[in-house]
Amino acid sequence: MSKRLLLIDDQLSLWEKVFQRGLEKYGYEIRGEEKPSRAFEAIESFKPDIVLLDILFPEGNLGKPTLENIKSHFPYLPVMMITSTMEKAAYRSEDYASADYRYAKEALTGGDFSDLAEKLDSFIEKYREKSVPSSAAEREEESVRKYGFFVGQTEAMKAVA
Repeated sequence: MSKRLLLIDDQLSLWEKVFQRGLEKYGYEIRGEEKPSRAFEAIESFKPDIVLLDILFPEGNLGKPTLENIKSHFPYLPVMMITSTMEKAAYRSEDYASADYRYAKEALTGGDFSDLAEKLDSFIEKYREKSVPSSAAEREEESVRKYGFFVGQTEAMKAVA
C-alpha cells in the first residue's frame, strides 16, 4: 500500500527529488508544493497521509501559520516540520508545539532515509488509529468536519461517504 506524503518547501526543486529517491523504497508517493498558501488545495487534491512542512520560507515567512491552519482544519493529519534552521534564531521550538515532530534536513545528506521513514510510518499509524471514530457521536462529528454536514447512517449513505 502506497503512503502519500505532501512536501511543502520553498526549495522544492532541490528537495522533492531527494525525498522521492529516498522514500520510494519505503512505499511513499511524494507530491511537492512550493507555496504554503496552496497547502489546503494540495491537501484536498492529493489526500496525503502525512505532511512535511518547511519552517523558513522567503522574506522571513515562517511555516507556523501554515502549521496552525493545517492542524485546525485537518486535525487527523500528522505534520512533521523539516528544516535546516534548528540552531538559528529564526526557529523557536515553542512556536511549533502543535507539530508532531521536527526533523533536520542535514540528517538526510548521507542518503539514509530509514530513520525518517520509520518516524513517518509511526505518525501515520498513530493518526490512523485516532481518526477511526468509535462512537456514533464521534462518527457524526467526523462527518461534519469532513463534509460540512451530517452524513446519515443508512447503507446507501455509508456507501456514498
